[in-house]
Amino acid sequence: MISHKKINIKKGDTFLAKVRGRMTANLSNELYNIQSLCSEVAMSRTQLYRKFRSLTGTTPNQYFLAMRLHKARKILSRPDITVAEAAYRTGFKNISHFSQAFSRVFGTPPSEVRK
Repeated sequence: MISHKKINIKKGDTFLAKVRGRMTANLSNELYNIQSLCSEVAMSRTQLYRKFRSLTGTTPNQYFLAMRLHKARKILSRPDITVAEAAYRTGFKNISHFSQAFSRVFGTPPSEVRK
């Protein structure tokens, strides 16, 4: 007999894979937001936040921002990509906001990663 806890973990893995897949597919879409994600996974905002936080310990917004910033850091390792281009490719429309968030997470401005 399968325990109840194993079933929940399996469902959690499926849920997280679906959410992460939707986020990954929309990394460069500056208009994609949590409301869009809610529609795609057929959950209310409250349900999504509650379930996501219980499984990850963070909010969907924080997780999506981290995904975008990590992707931007990877993009910035290429010498032919500018900071603005990396920001736009990862869904940021405001370069200043991108630079501040990047610096806050990685402790260094995005321009330093390019050097």
